[in-house]
Amino acid sequence: MLFIINPIAGTRSKKDIPSLIEGILGKEFPFEIKYTERAGHATEIAQQAVENGVDKVIAVGGDGTVNEVATGLLNSNTALGIIPMGSGNGLARDLNIPLKLEKAIGFLKTAKAKTIDTCSLNGKPFFCTAGVGFDAIVGHAFANAGSRGLATYVRCGLREFLNFHPQKFTLRTTEKSETVEVFSITFANAKQFGNNALISPLSDISDGKLEVCTLKPFSFWAGLSLAPKLFRGTIHNSRYHHFESVSEIEVDNPAKIPIHIDGEPEIGAEKLVVRNHPKSLKALCLG
Repeated sequence: MLFIINPIAGTRSKKDIPSLIEGILGKEFPFEIKYTERAGHATEIAQQAVENGVDKVIAVGGDGTVNEVATGLLNSNTALGIIPMGSGNGLARDLNIPLKLEKAIGFLKTAKAKTIDTCSLNGKPFFCTAGVGFDAIVGHAFANAGSRGLATYVRCGLREFLNFHPQKFTLRTTEKSETVEVFSITFANAKQFGNNALISPLSDISDGKLEVCTLKPFSFWAGLSLAPKLFRGTIHNSRYHHFESVSEIEVDNPAKIPIHIDGEPEIGAEKLVVRNHPKSLKALCLG
């Protein structure tokens, strides 16, 4: 096993992680540890691990670190593992990986590899969700908030909600084309953003499809009822939520509204091309 540690992910110090790994895995499970030094470095390390025939590469960090490591492992025989240490830990939750550090390390002793789907937005891989509209705006605000965690995310969301206006997008699939005014569009490979915020409760990470989830414009008071549904996994029953399963979709974004990819903010583009890539990543999971 190779552990790739992002020393600045999350809020917890990583200094004790090597000793914890050694103490929990022991000599029965040989491992190596490498630290990231810059953006994109985790992908480079993971790609080298694939070339070296490493069996399992473990991402130690948040969703951004997981995205980088998984990108380096695409379409290979090397399995992705996760020690979740971020704010949302979306993919780890979807794969039923323990969130507590010691349990997540111990889990690696018995975890099984499952081949899952991945997706891409304008060629850039994502593994949980990507999107345009309100959730992407909040993602940009969260990235610049100076602190992490669910409370900060909620605070950013409330502030941005008061200033946000629904936007028009044109959505095209092989079956239809339609222009809609929406609050947000989420492209979901997995069920959630993170923190158990289930934007696409019916998504299956191994079904060869992605879900396109649109939220119609709603009032502040309607939003108060939507929030509990998001965390209870029932938002798909709301009259404001619409979803469909597709293999590929194009979205015209004439205002170049910002996007997010696995929660990481990105500059918007006039056209967004989103694709599902079936069975393209091995991942260690429970069940």
